[in-house]
Amino acid sequence: MKLMNSGNLLSNRTRISALLLALMLLLLTGCSSTGPAETGALTESGSAEETTLPTVTEPASENEASEPYSTKSSLPEGTDRMFYAHVNGKVLKILAAENSSADAFLDLLKSGDVPVEMHDYGSFEKVGPLGTTLPRNDEQITTEPGDVILYQGDQITIYYDVNNWSFTRLGKVQDLSQAELKDILGSGNVTVTFSLSEGRMEPESSKVLVVIFSRTGHTKPLAEYIAEDLNADLYEIEAKVPYTDDDIKYYTNCRADREQNDPSARPEIAGELPDVTGYDTVFIGYPIWHGQAPKIIYTFLEGVDLSGKTIIPFCTSHSSPLGTSAENLHPLAPDAAWMEGRRFAIGTTAGEISEWVKSLDILSGQPADTGVFDFEKQTVLLNSGYEMPIIGLGTWTLSDDEAENSVYHALKSGMRLIDTARYYGNEVGVGRGLQKAIDEGIVTREDVFITSKIYGGNYERAGGIIDDALKDLNVDYIDLMLIHQPGYDDEGVYKAMEDAVRAGKLRSIGISNYYTKEQVDEVLSFATIVPAVIQNENHLYYQNTELQEYASQYGIVIESWYPFGGRGHTSEHFGNEVIKELAEKYGKSSAQIILRWQLQAGFIAIPGSSNPDHIAENYDIFDFELSKEDMQRIRELDQHERYENW
Repeated sequence: MKLMNSGNLLSNRTRISALLLALMLLLLTGCSSTGPAETGALTESGSAEETTLPTVTEPASENEASEPYSTKSSLPEGTDRMFYAHVNGKVLKILAAENSSADAFLDLLKSGDVPVEMHDYGSFEKVGPLGTTLPRNDEQITTEPGDVILYQGDQITIYYDVNNWSFTRLGKVQDLSQAELKDILGSGNVTVTFSLSEGRMEPESSKVLVVIFSRTGHTKPLAEYIAEDLNADLYEIEAKVPYTDDDIKYYTNCRADREQNDPSARPEIAGELPDVTGYDTVFIGYPIWHGQAPKIIYTFLEGVDLSGKTIIPFCTSHSSPLGTSAENLHPLAPDAAWMEGRRFAIGTTAGEISEWVKSLDILSGQPADTGVFDFEKQTVLLNSGYEMPIIGLGTWTLSDDEAENSVYHALKSGMRLIDTARYYGNEVGVGRGLQKAIDEGIVTREDVFITSKIYGGNYERAGGIIDDALKDLNVDYIDLMLIHQPGYDDEGVYKAMEDAVRAGKLRSIGISNYYTKEQVDEVLSFATIVPAVIQNENHLYYQNTELQEYASQYGIVIESWYPFGGRGHTSEHFGNEVIKELAEKYGKSSAQIILRWQLQAGFIAIPGSSNPDHIAENYDIFDFELSKEDMQRIRELDQHERYENW
């Protein structure tokens, strides 16, 4: 028998022992439910060496098992590495990765929001050009739903399914399941705006463009009606060689006959084509020539990039239908989302156009949930892009000291909306109450929505009043400023508020004590920023749903001062037999029934009080819901009766 060297024997035993130890570690690792960062063998230095072996985690519940991927996290709120993606009216909360690429992206967002036109790729991601180049930290990874990835340094991707490639991590979407994430992102092209602000995006003046070609002038009025309804921009196509009457004498071998029969005809357009970059939706209107859109429409579509935008065609004719005229335009903008168009008779009225536009649910590019009350968040999304609490404190008649105390207790009770005005003379007290709540850690400035109002005057005076309000309230910005009531030079005052929005002094603007469509239309005639809120007298006996319905087409929300009818009328409202019956049914006070009705009816409510108990009671209205039948009973109390004549 051959003798083995004792050194070799010892070495072999060591190897066997090491192998057995490795197998034991392998078994332990495979059975463990720990994450990858917790697994691995110890090196000689005692540090954990990452293993490449996969780990398996058992689902915690049936629901979790049916949803294989989730972005839900137990991370603490308020982390300073959080950024947000605004998409389809929703907000994705994203925790930034720890690398130089994510740092550079956060720095980029500090200079402003970054909109990205994103499209589906490979049935697992949304991807789009970032518009700049960031440093890369590529690594071979398998993505999961919710991963936000930098690709090739200049493209950003949100994954809603798995993929394996060399990427740079930018962040991870928080608190959403895979199904929820896919539902929010939707299918097809979409604009995603990355921001450091959650639900508070800077407003844009217009996201809708109406394009029109109208040789005889029959189609142009319809385009103007659409633009007026949507506060949209209007671009009229004009031929470089204008069409004469003889050019459109059909079946005479006229110019229109020849162009429409020539597939390659592309009449030249006079002047420069519009920059369509900032628009989400484009209406295209034209007359019907030989059953089709005029070839100059083809010239326009081939001359601009409408990728990712929604296109809505419409036409005018004596009798010809829209037919295939719109379908034949689709190949000219294949990456756009084409909606079904419509044919209108010559002479169609503004009212008919308005009804059609309303049915499209297009409000100047606003998210679909603009003006919809979110009872879980207790807010409503304004047409300015900012969220406003739907219940708050009114401070009319309160002194500075009373306002300070009431504001403090309102914020302590959970309210986040405070209403004041220059005329009230208590903005200093409101500011003190806010600061007291901030100092005690109850709220931050960003948690609180402050409304103030200014009287008419003129442009210069209004600018000074806004500065005075900021000083007295001791804030850097005011969330909502309203014209207190119609007065002298409302246009000048409104333009001063618009300039204050652009300067960052105000975030949203609106009007107060404007009760008719005509009054609202007058403001819209000179406004470049659509009012976000109309604050009016609104209560059981004066509900003014007609104005609410009219204003909703512009994304304008109605806010109720005197929700209980005001001094001298409160007891009558509280003692109404229907209200008393419902209070007993739901185990609530009359005040709470009225306020809950206000919110469910779509009215922001700001009841006033200096009593801390009443303030807390007014806020305690989110643990019940009035039935449809009970809402209708209150609706039938309307007497169209105002108490004030402001």
